[in-house]
Amino acid sequence: MPVAGRCSVTVGIVVLTLAAVEGLAADAVLVPIVAGVHGQKDASWETEVRITNRTDAPKRFNIVDWIGTPGWKATAYVVAPHSTTSLGGAQVFGAFVRSPGVAGLAICEADTGLVVRSAVLAGIWTGGGGAQDGCSSFDGGGVESPCFGLPGAGPIIEGLVFTSTGQDVEIPWLHSAFDRRTNLVLINPDDSGAVITVSIVSQDGSSTQSMSYEVAGRSYNQINDLFSQEPWSAIRTANAGIQTSFGGGAAASATITSDKRLLAMAYVISDHNNSLTISLPR
Repeated sequence: MPVAGRCSVTVGIVVLTLAAVEGLAADAVLVPIVAGVHGQKDASWETEVRITNRTDAPKRFNIVDWIGTPGWKATAYVVAPHSTTSLGGAQVFGAFVRSPGVAGLAICEADTGLVVRSAVLAGIWTGGGGAQDGCSSFDGGGVESPCFGLPGAGPIIEGLVFTSTGQDVEIPWLHSAFDRRTNLVLINPDDSGAVITVSIVSQDGSSTQSMSYEVAGRSYNQINDLFSQEPWSAIRTANAGIQTSFGGGAAASATITSDKRLLAMAYVISDHNNSLTISLPR
């Protein structure tokens, strides 16, 4: 996914910030959202959210908070019995999506009995307009925002939660090959700033690199093309020398700890066709 936080450097610590907004809901459903974003290699990024109700009663799905691009508006939906409601990322954002698009984390409340899943739709950027005048929810729209490219498809996400203060979280599938780019996402949901320590080890354990990031309160932060940057390029170098059954391109894994609550995940994207996988925390 594109959209990195603005980055500045202090002694030994990288400072990442992106706009924040107020108030967090308890017992939340967490949904990463990207809408109308133009990424590297002419990638186009959208999100669809599907809320399924298999009960005999109407159920409510409320979008109550947002961390990320400013301009979000709260919205609420009623999902009919034995039905599925599709929402594009633009609908979840709740406002018209303008270039360069929006990225963030929607904090939602879902009645018991609802199943909430989202898909990141990896498409091709066309400069705006795409293959249709309007943008359907299943292409990431659903409001008067245009489609910004040819619609794609991608992996499905569900069941995300914030880790507790000081709890280690593992991101076990990080491609370090030169023809893939790995984007690491770090989200601090608390009001005050956090120090997040990232440690990444090569596939054979021969190389370990660590760095601390200082992030603002209630901020969405993304480090784009992680293994092209120091100190993480040393992991790419170590992995490049490993002969594997699939001919090279060995993987890395990360352990991440924050002094506040945290949501961490990674997007791995092919430079050849912008196909996408997501490495979720465990």
